[in-house]
Amino acid sequence: MLGFFLVTLLAAVLIPFAVLRRRRGRGEVARGTLKVVVALTFLGIAWGSAQAVIPNEACLGCHRNPIFTTLKDGSKVSLQISGDDFAKSVHGNRLLCTGCHRNITKLPHPPESFANRRALTLNYSQACTICHSRKFREFQESIHLQILSRGDSRAPLCADCHGAHKVTEGGLGRGQVSLTCANCHSEIFEAFRWSVHGNALVGAGNPDVPTCTTCHRSHAIQDPRKVAFRIDIPKLCADCHRNKTLMDKYGLSTEVISTYLQDFHGVSVGLYRRQENAPVRLTAVCTDCHGIHDIRSSWESQAGVGEANLLRTCQKCHPGAPPNFPDAWLSHYIPSPKRAPLVYYVKLFYLFFLPGVVICVGVHVGLDLIHEVKARRAMRERKI
Repeated sequence: MLGFFLVTLLAAVLIPFAVLRRRRGRGEVARGTLKVVVALTFLGIAWGSAQAVIPNEACLGCHRNPIFTTLKDGSKVSLQISGDDFAKSVHGNRLLCTGCHRNITKLPHPPESFANRRALTLNYSQACTICHSRKFREFQESIHLQILSRGDSRAPLCADCHGAHKVTEGGLGRGQVSLTCANCHSEIFEAFRWSVHGNALVGAGNPDVPTCTTCHRSHAIQDPRKVAFRIDIPKLCADCHRNKTLMDKYGLSTEVISTYLQDFHGVSVGLYRRQENAPVRLTAVCTDCHGIHDIRSSWESQAGVGEANLLRTCQKCHPGAPPNFPDAWLSHYIPSPKRAPLVYYVKLFYLFFLPGVVICVGVHVGLDLIHEVKARRAMRERKI
């Protein structure tokens, strides 16, 4: 590195000198001097680059062995890296070790000192922003960065979710996402793993069911306690539950969003969406009845919308509701001769009855108007 700086310094001095001589009429000498200086400059850059490039194999010469470092808090951190794992990672054939560890410019390098393991992770998380600036901009909108900015260092960073040296192509696999989130959100994961979604995902590897990032997103994770998130819950659920191909596969109704938006709760959400200062508890959304992470199939005894629990679920918002209160709910199905036949036939009756009444009233008014016109005409004729 010293040679690079010396050559660069020499170029900085000689280039202005050569340009000045050329302006004073000493063209040939100055031109030759300028060529030499430019050549020296490129040589210096190449030399400096060569000096900075440290092959990964050189790093692994030490770090493939079981070595440790002791941090200021007395804890020990393993510095052993599997060369095979790194080679198979998405960065293996694209990055040098110094691409992230940019402070290391020579070998052997001086030992690094950090207060604790978290300080080490915080320091190196900045390296990800060099290549992944778009993802970092999304992360800046997240609840995790808000927590971090308040001084809580427990908030997850890139390496906490993706790993440091075993980063996989395309991010985490669907089944791995919830297990990764469980490192911090263990209680929520326990509720999720026994839900209809979690059991299918974690237990059976079903690709059709949502994982954490389906609802909460990957990097721009919102605060789920805010109104903005709550008011979008029906849309989140509808993204899957109005997919006819997917719902037909499991025998579920695709009329979820339309039936919800037609009832009092859905109409209220639509109105609140247009307001700037909507209340947090604006009205019942999907998660108030079906659960958040512990959603069960409606036939399960623990299901909030199961027959045994439905009244109790309604009474969370409607205290004192009578036993027959939930009978008005049609489970997001449109009435048909097979499902809620009484409602279907009453609706069918009114479908014809109401237009018939309007037509009859129109005919009655029309006939009365004709009669009135004829009567007035006859009265005028008698006067004449």
